Amino acid sequence: MSGPDLSRVSTEDLLAEIARRCGAAPPGRRQGRERPPMKPKSEWAQAKADELRKQTDELRKQSPEGWGARENLDWQIRENEAQIRKFERIAETARRNGE
Repeated sequence: MSGPDLSRVSTEDLLAEIARRCGAAPPGRRQGRERPPMKPKSEWAQAKADELRKQTDELRKQSPEGWGARENLDWQIRENEAQIRKFERIAETARRNGE
């Protein structure tokens, strides 16, 4: 029984693969990138609420034109306000729990 045909693979490629599997190779694209530390949950939720507040203010400044546009804009504003309340509750709970 013979192994796989390695005649088309260069020695350098084989050595690089062995080094990668053993952990001696330089890190790949995703491994070498450092990730910034994650924000606490309360800060993340408060940032989302602030972002939605800014979007809601921009929606309020718009003047809708056309049939049904005012209702659609009012609906978007109500949805954003509900999302803001949700993220504020998440932030408050996270602060209370010390996260």
